Amino acid sequence: ENSAPYGGGLWNNGTLVLNNGIVAQNVGEWGAAGILAYEGTVTLNSTVVTGNGPVDPATAGPAGGIGVLQAATATLNRSFVSGNVASSGGGIASEGAVTLTSTTIAGNYAKVDGGGISSVGSLMLVNSTMSDNLAEEGEGGGIHNNGGSLTVTNGTFVGNVSYGPYGSAI
Repeated sequence: ENSAPYGGGLWNNGTLVLNNGIVAQNVGEWGAAGILAYEGTVTLNSTVVTGNGPVDPATAGPAGGIGVLQAATATLNRSFVSGNVASSGGGIASEGAVTLTSTTIAGNYAKVDGGGISSVGSLMLVNSTMSDNLAEEGEGGGIHNNGGSLTVTNGTFVGNVSYGPYGSAI
């Protein structure tokens, strides 16, 4: 278990490629507990990002599993993002560009918006699954797309919940 205000597990400001990795049980008190893509690129291949979040979910920042800032990109291939906690974007919170291929985002929690993913950037899902994510007080149990672009090809959305006024799946 690693801990930092941001990017508790990994902080990337360049090029990061993680093959067959596990990013688990990290603490990012103000956000991006698992991985913070500050700038540059993050590529995860067959990687698990799980159980990342703040010490106190009531005071959590965005991005429990992965945070992608505006100047960054993230590509996840055959990966699994689960059991992460944040204020928004329990699994992933993104201002930049994110592409998911054959990836599962499951069982993540956001206090407000985007139990699975909260995005204001570019988001593309190909052959990917969003399941059992929860946005407790806001929108988008699976995905909260807040003004960004969203493309889904062969996506599966099942069991996502939003207690807010809109969008259990998206």
